[in-house]
Amino acid sequence: MIGGIYENKTGKGSRYILRFKSITRRSDNLQDLERMLTGMRYEIDRGKFDPRDYRKDQPLGFTNISEKWLLKQQHKKSWRNLRNYIGYAQYYFQNRNVKDITFGDLEDFLFDNPDLKHLSNKSRHNIKSTLHTFWTWLCKRDGNIKMPDFPDVSFELGWRKIIDKDTQDRILDKVRELSWDINPKIYIGIFFLATYINVRPIELLHIKEEDINLEYGTILVKYNKVHGKHTVVYLLDEDIEMLKTIPKGFPKQYYFRHGATRKGVNVNNMDRFGQKYWYKWWKRACAELDIQDVDLYGGTRHSTVTYLGQFYSPEEIMMDGSGHTTNKAFSRYFQRHAAQKKNLSRTVRNGQGETKVIQLNVSNQEGN
Repeated sequence: MIGGIYENKTGKGSRYILRFKSITRRSDNLQDLERMLTGMRYEIDRGKFDPRDYRKDQPLGFTNISEKWLLKQQHKKSWRNLRNYIGYAQYYFQNRNVKDITFGDLEDFLFDNPDLKHLSNKSRHNIKSTLHTFWTWLCKRDGNIKMPDFPDVSFELGWRKIIDKDTQDRILDKVRELSWDINPKIYIGIFFLATYINVRPIELLHIKEEDINLEYGTILVKYNKVHGKHTVVYLLDEDIEMLKTIPKGFPKQYYFRHGATRKGVNVNNMDRFGQKYWYKWWKRACAELDIQDVDLYGGTRHSTVTYLGQFYSPEEIMMDGSGHTTNKAFSRYFQRHAAQKKNLSRTVRNGQGETKVIQLNVSNQEGN
């Protein structure tokens, strides 16, 4: 039979030694080693013996292998979220062998874990999705590991308040009044979010000076949160003229950045606006007008899309969210759809019609 247990006659260290293939274990407890040896032989008989299960460095320990996966995700924009979600699981499973984690273990982790009680079902769903992505990678990497079944994590999206066109215009005017002399790009960014529905706040923040082409009247949005493809914003003529009045920076500088006079700003690079910067100015304008519970995303993009529904079909509105990935595609796309896209923006700017204040079923997180 393979392997055996031997008495250590040197008088040093543990009393007994188990040797099985490349594995060595020492212990003073003979029964523990006998159980381990029986288990190893049983796995050999079933063709499922894996020496990694018995290595002291635990290469298949959940924390160890998930850290290796995280290193491969560092290029992703969502890396911090992935790090946070996996961290919950690492604290719970420690270095338990990934092959031993079952549906029941995952269910207990997600629903009976006191460390997750403060989280919403949306956050639990995100954690589950991250774990599923990790296990998908792990199963591709190691053919001996099987994907466990995952429990369902259902959740309902929160309600985001939207506003009518007149209210939106009042808030935009107030933002301009409060911020233009401080930094006109505060107003321009919020103004564009309320007009051009194919771009999100975080995407607009990523544009650089070189991405704005005033000759063609376009902004190339290279960072797309959802699809990973480039998006083109087709500017209205008056917006082109407005941008021409703003001094240009270096091509690689972020366009929406703080001025050199702002305390703590790197004068050479001009720090980019933070993710909540426009939101703070939006809320300040709302407070001045005594408008309650309307966030930036709901008051700009979502309110505008709802308003456009009075004049266009959903298909026409969705067209404005299309993207492209190459210069050749950009050329064809510009020729065919620029007029339609500008028409949507023109409808928003001219204020044709009114809309009621309603609630949209969307995520309760600030749209970035």
